[in-house]
Amino acid sequence: MCLTLPKPEEIPETTVDITVTVTDGENPIEGAIVTIGDVACSNGTGSAGGCTLRGVSIGEGVTVTCTASGYDDYSGTADITEETTTMTITMTEETSGSTEEEPSG
Repeated sequence: MCLTLPKPEEIPETTVDITVTVTDGENPIEGAIVTIGDVACSNGTGSAGGCTLRGVSIGEGVTVTCTASGYDDYSGTADITEETTTMTITMTEETSGSTEEEPSG
């Protein structure tokens, strides 16, 4: 029996790298912890509010969470495709409860 395997360039990507920017709508948020699916930027966002998550699994309805001191926790879902390379999360200053919405990107 002989199997024909696809050439490496024909194998679709199953993960992507996503650059995330976290803001309060006007200013970047430093130190935010972002998780997309099972990948997190555990060191937090930098002074420009950004971090890159490497190896995020492609899929529909992938959970996106973000926490930052002084802000309501963010929780939402996103469809991650081969074309998903950036995402912006807008957080609100801390009140009681959490925010659920769709991330843009």
